[in-house]
Amino acid sequence: MAQTVTLDNIKYYCTTYDELIELILNSIAERKQTLITYINQYVFNYSVDNLSFKELLQNFDIVHPDGTGIYNALKFLYKFQTKIQRINGSDLYPKLIERISKTGHKIFYIGGIEQTKIVIDSNSEKFCSAGVISNSGFKKNTDIGKRLNLVSPEIVFVGLGTPYQEEIAVMLKQETKVPVIICCGSGIDIIAGSYKRPPVLIRNLHLEWLYKLIFDFNRTWKRYVIGIPVFIFKILYYKITSQSKKNSG
Repeated sequence: MAQTVTLDNIKYYCTTYDELIELILNSIAERKQTLITYINQYVFNYSVDNLSFKELLQNFDIVHPDGTGIYNALKFLYKFQTKIQRINGSDLYPKLIERISKTGHKIFYIGGIEQTKIVIDSNSEKFCSAGVISNSGFKKNTDIGKRLNLVSPEIVFVGLGTPYQEEIAVMLKQETKVPVIICCGSGIDIIAGSYKRPPVLIRNLHLEWLYKLIFDFNRTWKRYVIGIPVFIFKILYYKITSQSKKNSG
């Protein structure tokens, strides 16, 4: 059973892999437009400091916590039901693709790496691909909404990084009839196999962030060395202030 909790005016849809995937498949079957994105520790910090982005998130039907940091933070602040799982987008998207591959539904990918475009194009049957466009190509294509309506994919993955991907996703929901639009960050790279994840042991220990920090230090050090302490401070602040409000009430 899914559980919705609110933190800093953002509603988080906390659930399990199976329930979230079933919700997506049901939205496709019912042709019900569903806009989905995630929030991890980095995106949370960004949302706290950017009111316009926080307002943008109000357009999303589902915002799910992604990764160890935000999952543990919400678990610390609220009482989770025992069934709630720690959802990681890197695991969710391959699981979803596997289910969709059995249905024949068409998927459209909007990503930022040309290599990803090549990989998915060459494996269109495996990935049920209805079309692929890179970030550079997307910027030149002002009729992407019309193209999507012509192709009629059941699901679109938008992996362009926050906040650009969320802005694009909201625009596509307004301009197209695509049932499901998912912001997935680097998820397209994972689906295509152009990004290699750390060993299973590291992932099971919830230390994927440390692996990225060590092996991709120049790109990730601000996100983790600075971002994690800032994130912890903000969560503790919400815990203290919420408890103070309860006591004063």
